[in-house]
Order: sequence, then structure tokens, then C-alpha cells
Amino acid sequence: MFDLRQLSSDELDQIKPLFETVFGVPFSLELMRWKYADGRGASWTAWDGGGGPAVHCGLMYRQVIFRGRRVRGAQLVDLMARPKSQGLSRERSPFAVLMHHLLDNLPCPDHPDGFAFGFPSDRAMRLGERLGVYRSVDHILELSLLPARRRFAPRF
Repeated sequence: MFDLRQLSSDELDQIKPLFETVFGVPFSLELMRWKYADGRGASWTAWDGGGGPAVHCGLMYRQVIFRGRRVRGAQLVDLMARPKSQGLSRERSPFAVLMHHLLDNLPCPDHPDGFAFGFPSDRAMRLGERLGVYRSVDHILELSLLPARRRFAPRF
């Protein structure tokens, strides 16, 4: 099957090749330690024997207001999968197994409801919804208004 691992601070560099392949930007070990070390979050991987993690999902813990009380919520970040991974949309894929494991184990004494939130790409959202591991509850729209340029207006 898959070997699910929570990476320690000293192991975070193991996701460097996957991160740079998926996101196309340099990997910053300092940033990853800021996100995941010292209880601020957790870095989880699913390994399938293919030389490096097949899938990664990070959790950043945040204080949120949930049902009128302050609790610890988990923001899903750095979701990534090895390119050309076979069948991520299958129920027993490394992505599905890892996500089910993480979400099933989120409840804890300081957050018994154990919910997670995030802002995945459209592709990741469709995949998670298809597998039944998460669903969209709202949308965020970004609106940018540019000032009208008038021929004789003063320049700002």
C-alpha cells in the first residue's frame, strides 16, 4: 500500500524535488520550517516506493472562531502530487489515503470538531470533491478596479 509519514523538521527537505516540480519555484527550507516546525503545522507525505513522496499535504494550525468559540483549525497547504501519478481519483490512491488519514485524525482536545479549510486550485478541489474527502462551502472572488485614465486628468 502506501507509507504515510509525518515529516520532522529535519526531514522537510525530502519534499524539495516534488515541490519544485509541482510549483515550478525554488524550495525554501526556511519557509517550510516556519510553516511546519515547533507545533505550527505538520507536513504529511504518502510514499509508494517510487523514490520520494508521491503526495504531500501540509497543515498549518490557526486560531479560528468556530460556532462562537476559539478553536484550532487546520489550513490545508502545499497539496502536491508527483506528476503522472496513476489514478489520483481512485478511492485507494495515495492522495485519497493521505487525505482520509489526515481528516479522520484532526479532532483533538482543543478542537473536537476537527475541521480543516483551505483554498485549493480548481483541479485539486474537483479531485477532493470527487473522492468525497472535502467539499466547497463558499467562494472567494478577487475584484480589481483600475482607475479610469482621462486625457487631461492630473497624474497620480
